[in-house]
Amino acid sequence: MSSQEPPSLWTVYILRCADKTFYTGITTEPERRLKEHNESNKGAKYTQCRRPVEMVYQETVESRSQAGKRESAIKKLSRGEKLCLIEKRGRFESHINVESELNSALELLAEESGFSKQKLKAVMQKGAVWLSRGKSVQRLRRVKKKVQAGDDLHFYYDGRVLSQPVLEAECILDCRDYSVWLKPSGMMSQGSKWGDHTTITRWAETELDRVTYQVHRLDRATSGLIIVAHSKKMAQILTKMFEQRAIKKSYQAIVSGCFPTERVTLDGEIEGRSAISHVKRLGYDCNKDSSLVEVDIETGRKHQIRRHLSEAGFPIVGDRLYEGEINEVDPLDLQLMAVKLAFSCPLSGQDRVLSVTTTLGDLAVEKQGFNW
Repeated sequence: MSSQEPPSLWTVYILRCADKTFYTGITTEPERRLKEHNESNKGAKYTQCRRPVEMVYQETVESRSQAGKRESAIKKLSRGEKLCLIEKRGRFESHINVESELNSALELLAEESGFSKQKLKAVMQKGAVWLSRGKSVQRLRRVKKKVQAGDDLHFYYDGRVLSQPVLEAECILDCRDYSVWLKPSGMMSQGSKWGDHTTITRWAETELDRVTYQVHRLDRATSGLIIVAHSKKMAQILTKMFEQRAIKKSYQAIVSGCFPTERVTLDGEIEGRSAISHVKRLGYDCNKDSSLVEVDIETGRKHQIRRHLSEAGFPIVGDRLYEGEINEVDPLDLQLMAVKLAFSCPLSGQDRVLSVTTTLGDLAVEKQGFNW
């Protein structure tokens, strides 16, 4: 018997046409359908004379019948209601060439997107608008900043990204040219073209009213200590210190299984590059069959600790990417925390050892009932 192919999912989509009107349709292949609307006579008659068109909204349903009903419902919405739908869940990008200095960035963006100026001000503050001038490309946050003829505005809108809540980080040390923060799980280290309002760098910039530069990163799901630079020179110094391994980083993780009592060095290559992690067991909970381990790393490859521990047969609890144990009844976030930073201060030369006041192991005992 031949295996039956799984049913295709259907996508209900909204296109924004060149004349700023909207077109709603359904398809099983959004990318192909968008190309047809823009490049061939297979596109709808409505869009053929309104090119180029841009897909600004998508939602997925399981059957053609459901897609047809949803398409009909969206078509009945007013333009304002469609804009609200796009604001909440849409994703699109627009690139605008500034032709006259008489135009303001806000006016151009409002004309292009159809969003209110108040909405656009919030979007700009969240880092989704960029300004290109010559070779310089920077986020545009200041509403009153004057644009010039020849500039390019880049608008990257993702309703889901922009609606993400901002978590709070705690400042552990402020040395003016750099600062150290306790980043919570769920906060990103760096932003993207779609925004940066949920990042540790933007949080530090807002809290300290200082420019910020990223010098190293923690995974979004990893909590703990992270350093932020506040000048280009300091960013270069700290980056070099990390490259030369002059900044020592220690982590705690909770892993599945009984980790060996002796210190273990894991040195499996990651993407063809050397990676070294030293792991020591701090405790074991036999009832939960989980170990609390301390990890010192010599290198900083992407997902190094998570990959090394998983490959060794001891995945981190809550690690959905690397087969960590997930309790569906009471799921835990990734159980990984950067608990200590040790380095010589690049300003004073003073040796600094910074540690979190409450470690991952402490939190596991207090909140999750672990017994090390």
